[in-house]
Amino acid sequence: MIIAKLRREYQKRICREIVRISGDSAEYPNFADKVNKASKAIAWGIVNRLDCPAKRETISPQTVGRLFEEITKDFLEKAFQRLHHLRPGDWTYSTRLPISSFEQYEHLAHLEKMVKESSELASALGTDYVIKPDIVIGRQPVSEKEVNRQEPLVDLTQPIAMLTPLRSANSENPSPSSTRQHLLQMDNPQR
Repeated sequence: MIIAKLRREYQKRICREIVRISGDSAEYPNFADKVNKASKAIAWGIVNRLDCPAKRETISPQTVGRLFEEITKDFLEKAFQRLHHLRPGDWTYSTRLPISSFEQYEHLAHLEKMVKESSELASALGTDYVIKPDIVIGRQPVSEKEVNRQEPLVDLTQPIAMLTPLRSANSENPSPSSTRQHLLQMDNPQR
């Protein structure tokens, strides 16, 4: 019931802050590809199903993309907070954070630095190694004290669990739980 309410609020925000009607003679939603009949039909289906009002002011595609990311991140954060009892922990919700900020992908920042410093590597490998997902949900590492909070589980002075990113002694960066690219690339529609 609460998740359904959050979802309705999310959809209302999408309608209120993002959805606009574009075009002069042949109107279409601002997130549709204006030359693609299927794209326009799908976009109209979304607008009608969400019962979005027909607003006609213009919003740049970049603003639409940024708003979509923020509104979606806000919805996910609120929904996941309600599910905290199922996946406890200190969670981070972010838009456009480089994936190299997360433990499993730190090496990509090092690779990008090497490529920038070497024209030979740049020409052989290309230059786009640090991906910036639209939305990232990550779990912060836990302290040694937290590992043994309820009872002494492990002697952390012994060589045990020395590579897990869950322990803050092993990594300062969060572990990504989820990275999502939009299914509707609202920040880059073909116009």
